[in-house]
Amino acid sequence: MSDDVTSSSDNPISVYDLFLKRKEKAIRKIRWRLRCHFPNSEFLISRGDREYRIQSDMEDNQKIRLPDEEKLDVMAVWGAELFGPSEIESLYANFSRLGWDVPRIGSDRDGVVHWIREQRMYGSVGNYNVGIVSRKGENRFLGVRYFAPMPEDVENLSVGVYQLSPSLTCVLVGFFLTEHAGARYKRELDLDRKTIHRTEWARGAIASYGVEHLKIEAIENTRMLQRSMVTTWFEQQLPGFFSNAKDGNRLPTAEILLTEVETCFPANRADSHQREKKWRRLIARISPMNVWTSEECQGLQLVMDELSGDARYHLIMALRGIDVPDEKLEYRGGRNRRSLATYCEDYLSGALVYYASIAFLREGERTVKLTRERLREAGNDEGIVRTLENIKYYFTESIGLPTIASELKNGAKKTGWYRHWCENFTMESWRDGDDKYSLPEVLRSRTKVLASRFIKEEAASREQFEQISSILNTQESVKTQKRMERLTWGALILAFSSLIAALPVDDLSKKLKSVVEQVVK
Repeated sequence: MSDDVTSSSDNPISVYDLFLKRKEKAIRKIRWRLRCHFPNSEFLISRGDREYRIQSDMEDNQKIRLPDEEKLDVMAVWGAELFGPSEIESLYANFSRLGWDVPRIGSDRDGVVHWIREQRMYGSVGNYNVGIVSRKGENRFLGVRYFAPMPEDVENLSVGVYQLSPSLTCVLVGFFLTEHAGARYKRELDLDRKTIHRTEWARGAIASYGVEHLKIEAIENTRMLQRSMVTTWFEQQLPGFFSNAKDGNRLPTAEILLTEVETCFPANRADSHQREKKWRRLIARISPMNVWTSEECQGLQLVMDELSGDARYHLIMALRGIDVPDEKLEYRGGRNRRSLATYCEDYLSGALVYYASIAFLREGERTVKLTRERLREAGNDEGIVRTLENIKYYFTESIGLPTIASELKNGAKKTGWYRHWCENFTMESWRDGDDKYSLPEVLRSRTKVLASRFIKEEAASREQFEQISSILNTQESVKTQKRMERLTWGALILAFSSLIAALPVDDLSKKLKSVVEQVVK
């Protein structure tokens, strides 16, 4: 045998070279498998790559770190729960359990439960300020007599009730955070991180996550933890339409951020590309064309419709403290963290309440579509029963929804309450030369469009569900009737067999013989 092996291109390759190539291939394969199982092992990364990564991580941490003169404080988080005809009795019971159904000491107003009953009974719209709620044993605020359990990160609550329509009540709860809890975003930005690698087995690849990506992930996780705190509290204390959902809690929530030097979101396109403000992109990747700005305070910004999943109804309000005049804070106790939070509360509450009504309509429409998709014609009994259960679930869960949608549609025809409750935030038009968008008008028009669409889809789907239910009930009745016929025949055969078995043998033969003779004749 020759010492040379002929390749496909007729170029001779020695056996030794072929052995080396196969050896290198095997080593690379082993190294790749080790790297997949230990993606962050320093021994599997070359010295040059390690040095480059360390230097790059150091520079990225320095660029993204919050400036020394800047502050970033989450002063409060909010939640808005809605109560329709199906949930209102539980609201009354929970208010009574918490002791909020009685008037405050020294107040000449009726309790909140009595007020809600009156509003719903006579078809009125309005709001009721329940006020400050503290922990049991704490009484920092004069006249506070309302108490409730609350997380450790929360100093106290601020509660308000809004009657959006005769059949829809909104409970708005603000959770004022401690300074330590409010500084979580800042700590995540200031914390130095290093690039890590994660094996993605489904793709057969190793993904690299740099400093910026890891800090964005940390901010998002912190935001979800704060939001989870709010949703969990509502589930335990005041469960309503969103908290009772069986496929995820999409409760409308909001957070209030405070900065000192820079606005948290870009004010224009040029502002969004400044590298020295790179830390802002980690808080939320917001386009300057999606930022609402207050007409009264240019440092007060509002962002909505930017998140996804269960947090799709999460709002972010950001305030640059230096833009608030001192005279606006005098009657709130002067310039301090609490007064700035309550200043933002006045601007946030109306927007969040009306945004919650939009979320209510979208979730109602989603329920209709999901139910429609789940209905499948099935030939077996289990499929028919499952379809009927889906229809039953829809009719049970949608009690009052068409009425509420009709009331919201009629309410959206009037601009008064929207302008009264919702402060005037504006946003630049996407097209040059057009007028600015006004937040009260946008919320009103969206409510009107969504309510009209929901009413049409719900009516058409309800008629379809009723027809399907009637057909399936008829099919089930026919099948039941056939089963009864088979049971009847079985019972007759069993009775006849029992009768024959009970007769004596001689009598039985004589009777059979006589029957045969009669048949022959």
